[in-house]
Amino acid sequence: DARSGLPLDAKKVHTGRRKELGAMRSFGVWDFVPENEAVGGKTVKVKWVEDDRGDTVRARLVAMEIAFDLRGDCCAGTPGLVLVRWVISSAASHPSKARQLAVYDVSCAFLHAKVDEKIFLKLPPGLCPAGLRGRLRCAMYGTRRAGLLWTDTYALKLVSKGFCRGKGCGQIFWHLEWEITLVCHGDDTLAEGSEKALDWLDGVMDELFLTKRRGRAGPGRKGGPEVEFLHRRIVYVEAVGFEYVPAVSYTH
Repeated sequence: DARSGLPLDAKKVHTGRRKELGAMRSFGVWDFVPENEAVGGKTVKVKWVEDDRGDTVRARLVAMEIAFDLRGDCCAGTPGLVLVRWVISSAASHPSKARQLAVYDVSCAFLHAKVDEKIFLKLPPGLCPAGLRGRLRCAMYGTRRAGLLWTDTYALKLVSKGFCRGKGCGQIFWHLEWEITLVCHGDDTLAEGSEKALDWLDGVMDELFLTKRRGRAGPGRKGGPEVEFLHRRIVYVEAVGFEYVPAVSYTH
């Protein structure tokens, strides 16, 4: 285990690695080039990183692009929690009293973005034929610009669907026609809107990204009692609004 150093179940590791390699193939994360053509860019070593998740082992292929210099084109930034509270407040204070909150989780988020620099991969044994190197095509975990490239890709795709991006904070978006407000924190999204508007957003998120829907909170047929966003519960209180419950780890 990458965190505890304890040994992991070999069958679980095998299953986790097969799942990760399936995602790499699905997104076309790299292709192969002869070693003598792997010039004019940076060569980065890739290693397996595994975490014990109880019943499963999460395996990740992680590039080790070391930060030997200072760069201003790597930071993606994250929104302050004040923006999360603002989205919740927008839903609670809407005159219709019929707004819902929806949570989305994008799987393999970084892999949705394409790299814009030449990076070659020294892959772990068994993943690359002799005499070849991997040529990176997608924003792989561990590359310095991965977070920024994902954030820009997410924004461009939402803007293509009619969303406006915030100028002061690039992780807040709103859609004037559908009256949706959403905030993105890494691969997690919290959105507020009417039930019909969030139905439309469900389809947009499924179309643009590999998305897991984490539920809704609020009134209406598709509303629910609560959702969780960034390890904090958001509870719907009928005839009152929403209660933002702090994370337990910060309340002791």
